[in-house]
Amino acid sequence: MKEQLIDERASIIANLRQLVESLVELNARTKAHVSSNKTDIKKLKKDNKELEKMKSRNSFFIRFFSLFFKS
Repeated sequence: MKEQLIDERASIIANLRQLVESLVELNARTKAHVSSNKTDIKKLKKDNKELEKMKSRNSFFIRFFSLFFKS
């Protein structure tokens, strides 16, 4: 009976160690994904700024050229 309990405890501890290793691995993958997302967000923000500037310039030219078509 004593050996069975010792073996059961060892099995539980082994399972817990595996669980901890799995959680550490999951956290590492999650961290990498978050980092990738931050990079994507930074790029998208930069792209949006450029697009907003272009939109603003386009609006200016629309107003400017519309003056030629007013009679």
